[in-house]
Amino acid sequence: MEVLDASGETIACTLTPYRTQWIPFRKPVDRFEIRRMHPDEPLLISRIHVLTPGELPNWIQRWEMPEGDMDLMVLSTHPDDEILWFGGLIPYYAGELKKKVVVVYMVGGLDPTRVLELLDGLWVMGVTRYPDIGCLYDTGRLVVSTTLDIWGPNTLSERITETVRRYRPSVLVMQDINGEYGHPHHILTVNAAMDVLKGKTADPEFCPESAALYGVWQPHKVYIHLYKENVIDFDWQQPLDAFGGKTGLEVAKEAYRKHRSQHHGRYRVSEKLPYDSSLFGLYWSDVGNDLENNDMFENLP
Repeated sequence: MEVLDASGETIACTLTPYRTQWIPFRKPVDRFEIRRMHPDEPLLISRIHVLTPGELPNWIQRWEMPEGDMDLMVLSTHPDDEILWFGGLIPYYAGELKKKVVVVYMVGGLDPTRVLELLDGLWVMGVTRYPDIGCLYDTGRLVVSTTLDIWGPNTLSERITETVRRYRPSVLVMQDINGEYGHPHHILTVNAAMDVLKGKTADPEFCPESAALYGVWQPHKVYIHLYKENVIDFDWQQPLDAFGGKTGLEVAKEAYRKHRSQHHGRYRVSEKLPYDSSLFGLYWSDVGNDLENNDMFENLP
């Protein structure tokens, strides 16, 4: 996409694949035109904000590519799962501690509204690296076997392995093994992740295509929401300087409000069981068990 002034001069263009973009103009203009850079290129605009010169507001999204090794990879089945089940985790690590955080989604094929909600929510929580949105079809709540038939038996394992190798996270966190509330997509995602995250992602013979493309990788630590072993019980009620004193839970609730299309159910960001977003257990570690049990990066340099 390129932007032209009234005389037809190009004053801005973008080649990035981001669905929300900040496009600075080379000079101030009173009028401008937006057009495709190629005639067959799709162009769909949901909303435009035009700003006058001055300091850039914080809500303007300036995404970065998740390049290099990531500190934390959040494995989320659907958009909004990363908020509902992980609560203040993302605001704390991405916003307050400035860790390199990438959120990876399994289900994609989303309409533009859902993508904008997803991006708005992540930006509120302090994530600046563009998420990795999958392309698995949302089958609803069909039973596990039927969903697996639609997706393919190896699709999840291959995708999880590819993203782990691509982003090389030190720590990976994923959803509850019971699917939080029994959702088959969640169950399938976690089962596939548990299978590949104990050595297979580090095996060049497993999924050799992604091994050839990215090399192999094994996260140093893997945590699961509500897992019963070596538990961390976070306190998301502590004020965070990066968010003007708001707590991690308050930031997460603000982010969830961006997912307006999903506010028809009974789910809320909570620090109470059965969906307590502050409880995580250590599933895998090659640096030993946690002793302090207050930080997912304990024992890591």
